[in-house]
Amino acid sequence: MHIRKNCLLLLCLAVFSFLSKSAAAADKFSLQLRWDNQFQFAGYYAAKWQGYYADAGLDVEIRSAIQPDGKILSAVNEVGEGRADFGIGAADILIARDKGVPLVVLAVIFQQSAAELYALEGTGLNSPKDLLRLRVARNVNDLIDVEMQAMLRSQGIDPARVKSYPHEPGFNHLLEKRVDVMPGYKISIPYSQYTSGVKLERLCPADYGIDFYGDSIFTRQQLTESQPEKVQKFIDASLKGWEYALAHVNEISGRITSELSRYNTYSNVELFSRYQAEAVRSLTFYPLIQLGHVNPERWEKMYRHLKEAGLVRNRLDIDAFIFNSAHIREKKSKLLQQRLVKGLIIAFILTGAGFVWIMILRRMVSERTKGLHEFNRQLKREIQERIRSHIALEKSEDRLNEAQRVARIGSCERNMQTGEVYWSDEYYRLLGYEPGEIPCLYENFKKLIHPEDRDRVIRTIEDSLADKKEYALQFRYIRKDGKIRVGYSVGRIRNNKSGNPVLVNRTLQDITERVEMESALQKKQAQLVHADRLSALGEMAAGIAHELNQPLAIIRLDAESLKFSLKKAGFLRPLFEKDLNSVMRSVDRAADIIEFMRRFARTDRGECAMTRLSEPVNNSLIFFKEQFRKHGIELETHYEENLPEVFVNSQRFEQIAVNFLSNARYAVNKRAESEPGGDYRKKIALCLFYDKIDHTVVFEVRDNGIGMSPEEKERCAEPFFTTKEVGEGTGLGLSIVHGIIREFKGRLEIESEKGSGTTMRVIIFIK
Repeated sequence: MHIRKNCLLLLCLAVFSFLSKSAAAADKFSLQLRWDNQFQFAGYYAAKWQGYYADAGLDVEIRSAIQPDGKILSAVNEVGEGRADFGIGAADILIARDKGVPLVVLAVIFQQSAAELYALEGTGLNSPKDLLRLRVARNVNDLIDVEMQAMLRSQGIDPARVKSYPHEPGFNHLLEKRVDVMPGYKISIPYSQYTSGVKLERLCPADYGIDFYGDSIFTRQQLTESQPEKVQKFIDASLKGWEYALAHVNEISGRITSELSRYNTYSNVELFSRYQAEAVRSLTFYPLIQLGHVNPERWEKMYRHLKEAGLVRNRLDIDAFIFNSAHIREKKSKLLQQRLVKGLIIAFILTGAGFVWIMILRRMVSERTKGLHEFNRQLKREIQERIRSHIALEKSEDRLNEAQRVARIGSCERNMQTGEVYWSDEYYRLLGYEPGEIPCLYENFKKLIHPEDRDRVIRTIEDSLADKKEYALQFRYIRKDGKIRVGYSVGRIRNNKSGNPVLVNRTLQDITERVEMESALQKKQAQLVHADRLSALGEMAAGIAHELNQPLAIIRLDAESLKFSLKKAGFLRPLFEKDLNSVMRSVDRAADIIEFMRRFARTDRGECAMTRLSEPVNNSLIFFKEQFRKHGIELETHYEENLPEVFVNSQRFEQIAVNFLSNARYAVNKRAESEPGGDYRKKIALCLFYDKIDHTVVFEVRDNGIGMSPEEKERCAEPFFTTKEVGEGTGLGLSIVHGIIREFKGRLEIESEKGSGTTMRVIIFIK
């Protein structure tokens, strides 16, 4: 008996010592990012903050790629050389593996590359062939450049025909027009576009079938072989973190902004995070595509594009490149069996005859438990299958709810036989309620329809049931909070074999913004038509000026001849001379006005030159002095003597002055209409002076008219925004003036108070 116990103990010690070599596993891991801390990596922060890594028994350190000294770490180098366990990469993973670094892709987060090409609006970047005529900033054969080359080849264009210009960090070389096109990423460029106030054209390789993957998780092949369970736990926890981050964008974005340090800072980190969050969501394609999904064919296609660019040369073993935990577990199981056999052989040598007894005992136990093991395996398979089916059903429902939430479309189902009604979560939210807050009854829905639309909607639904046909209608409904929204509903009838309705499916979509945009678009189109008429009137001005100049010249010549003849004949009386001089002055004034109109209507404005601003301001007054006098407007001018000259275009500055004077005239006239018979006196003042502190020349137009509210003041320079009544303004004047001031490198300042007046100020810097 003692011999048997000793033999069994020796066997257990031998097997335990043999297996213990492979049982140890480290709990601490590091994740190397490919850039600085930002929402691009939100899923990993969420996995750490929500405890998903800790729940999996992992202690994960997340490392920024930007170092304090400004050095940028390469994720493939850090992981390949063993300084990090996991990394984030894309096509660079393939390039490193081709060079002999055994990297393995674990999961894909960005189902589409963020790489794009950008140009300023108006450059004409519409298709790949446009790159042949433009100055393209390139880092030849970097990740974005390879995608651009693949796009060109797909269109039958040799990439070598695209001349490369130096690509600088940042945005300035594009804004300063030293290049026409620059590469960039859609997760950062939209923020730079917003902060710089420019509009961009974009060219995306993905639109031409160049379907590169973006951010993907990878590791070393040694780690997947030695610790596949830990690798799988890291993948599962990371994907769970991404699901949480995409469902709680504001929370995770706020924590990234407040809790994580950045070496590459932006002026407004919170705004940058919000812009990047939207781009990240679009690149994941979640929930339409499952997070982490890997398509081997897409990686092979990416590898072929890299090979065409000359960046890789060898054959890609796709099975070894993409992590498959099941294959690794099978391989490890075989290795474990081999070690077990070796251990048993060693134990057999050590225990001798006792081993024979143990084998006999194992055979006996195996015979007795064989049936039980088989039953347990079958039961386990059935339980796992049911769990997978349940999980798949829950995920399907979650995806459907998320898709409805993103599309803002709710669904409703009504059983005509049982009277049961089902509302989706988004259907509740569109009506202003939390899911399940009120019973999903047809009567409750009818109460929420706007009273003016209720009869029409109910009649349409009932007619649809009677005719057994589908319907589609637009109507207004009132949410729980009292807000009126516009909905679009489509109904489908399902009939039984007898042709009687048994099920009614309806969808509800909130189209309020679309309806408002369509209404606004109609207004803008009317304004554009009016603006086009003004443009045509401007073109006519030059022709009118030409037609009037000839008769005016004849009138003046005849007046001068008559004056000369009367004087020579001795019949020139003081009264005659006064009248003839008045005729000639009036003709001269009319000629000045015509000349001003012709200059003002010209489309070719000429070049900028050193100009004293009193000259264009006085020219603009030619058109207004008589109008102000007839309207009873008091005009004051305050010009500082010996004003310095500034570098502007005189005729375009006249346009600024005309716009200011026209708006001031409208403002004082409108106030006079609202205060009839009072003590109100219409006043407009023009000022020109030199600011010695800022070294600028300042032009001001002040009026005591109707003024603007804070909202009107904020928006007054927007295209097509106007406070004037219909037919009295297009909303384009001040927007155009603002653009002219920016061309002069100047600044526009507006001071206004409702009911008190407005001051428009142009500040031009002296060169």
